[in-house]
Amino acid sequence: MAGLLYREFILNKKNLLMIAGGEVLVSFIMFIPFIFKDGYAETEFITALLSVFAFIMMFLILGMLTANFFEADETKKWAYFITSTPITGVGQIKEKYLFTLLLYIALFIWCYFLEVLSAVLGGTTLSIVAFEMLCIMLVTNAVEFPFLVRFGSKTGGHVKTAFFMVIMIIAFEYLFFGDLTIFGSPEKIYEFFLKLSDSGAMSDITLVLMAIFPYFAVGLYYLSYKISCKLYLKGAEEYDR
Repeated sequence: MAGLLYREFILNKKNLLMIAGGEVLVSFIMFIPFIFKDGYAETEFITALLSVFAFIMMFLILGMLTANFFEADETKKWAYFITSTPITGVGQIKEKYLFTLLLYIALFIWCYFLEVLSAVLGGTTLSIVAFEMLCIMLVTNAVEFPFLVRFGSKTGGHVKTAFFMVIMIIAFEYLFFGDLTIFGSPEKIYEFFLKLSDSGAMSDITLVLMAIFPYFAVGLYYLSYKISCKLYLKGAEEYDR
């Protein structure tokens, strides 16, 4: 398994450099207020809002590029070789899921580092957003990965697009018919996300859902892994190379 993980890092050097570069650039957004700092209270408010945007963008950048990790191994020659070894296709799939999970964990640690750095400089962040985004991206990949394994990265990309289209449709429905008072001012947006990190400000139902969601995300990710293991050889038969 360690050898496969090392191989994955070598195969995806360019992808990882792109991801790292994007994450670092987005991270700088959080620290713009410190350059034009007018007051401690105002800096706290602005950095909190920017941290929400930055954390969401960083996880989206990583999530949108995870399909590339599968594309490099979409050859019949490699699929039949790895299946003939003691590692088998199960080990191949396990490595892909573990590699992706490790990147998400590394990104979450990076977000926590940014939170500490922001606090030292006099700002504040809402790290609960980073944690929720981690769970959301696990759910997204759990839906996407079996399609990548069975039908290849191109079809899997279509599934991801469809998944996000559904989310966008729901978002547009909310914009037309939902409560939009949260978007009335930056202060209201800040208050909304602040409530997410304050258990005393949330309803019992919201607390239960937020407590269950991480377990649901991890469970779905594991179930997705099991499904992908069963689909690996069927998918390998349809590879073009």
